Amino acid sequence: MALLFLIYGLIIGSFLNVLIFRLPLGENIAFPSSRCNECGTRLKPIHLIPIASYMFLKGKCGYCGKRISPQYPIVELVNGILFTLIYLRFGWSLESIIFAIAASLFIVIGILDFRYQDIFNVTIWFGLFIAFIFLAYLQFSNGDVIGNILSGLAGFSLIALVIVVTRGGMGWGDAWLLLIIGMLLGPSLTAFAFFIASIAGGMVGTYLLVSRKMGRRDSVPFGPFLILGFYVALLIGQEAVKAYLSAF
Repeated sequence: MALLFLIYGLIIGSFLNVLIFRLPLGENIAFPSSRCNECGTRLKPIHLIPIASYMFLKGKCGYCGKRISPQYPIVELVNGILFTLIYLRFGWSLESIIFAIAASLFIVIGILDFRYQDIFNVTIWFGLFIAFIFLAYLQFSNGDVIGNILSGLAGFSLIALVIVVTRGGMGWGDAWLLLIIGMLLGPSLTAFAFFIASIAGGMVGTYLLVSRKMGRRDSVPFGPFLILGFYVALLIGQEAVKAYLSAF
C-alpha cells in the first residue's frame, strides 16, 4: 500500500507542476494539454511519466532540446515521499487522504509564495475546503472540532495582529494559511508548527542578512516556513510535543 501511495504522489506531483506554471499566468489548468514551455509542442504520454521521463530525456525537451527545469522531478519526488510518509504515519484512512491532498496543495502554495511573494486566492479557497472536509470528518468520528477551529482562528488573529502592528510586515495570505493549518492540526500541533516556522524563518533571514544577500528593508515570504512547520508537525509533532511535556 505504501508503494501505491508513492505512485499516486508522483502522478499528482506532475499535476502540481502544471498548477505552479499556469496559475500565475491565469491559464486554464486543464486545457490545453501539457506542452513544452519553450517551443509549445504538445507532449506525448511517454513524456509525462513522473521522474522517469526527465531522466530518459536527460533533462531536455524531446522536441526543441531546451533544458527542463529540475523543479519538475523534484516536485514529483517530494510529493511522492510526502504521500508515503503520511501513509506510514496514519495508515489507510480518510484522514491520510485529506492530509495528502493538503500536503500537495501546500507544495504549490509554498513555491508560488517563494517566487512571487503572493498566496493566490484560489489556493486559499481550496485549502479552506479541505479544512472544512477534515472538520466534518472529525465531527463524525469523535465530535471534537472546537479545538481545531479555535487554533485556526488564533493563528489567523496572530498574523492579523502582526500585519496591523507592523503595517504590512506579513501578508494576509499568511493569516489565511495559518487558519487552514490550525484547523487541520489542532492546538498543540499548530503551536509546534508555528514554532518550527519561526525558528526556520529566523535562521534563513539572519543568514541572508549576514551574507548581504538581502537588505534590512527586504522581506522573506513566511508562507514556505509555515508549510515546513506543517509538514514537521504532521509527521513527528505528536512525539515532539510529548517529549517536551515529559521533560517538565
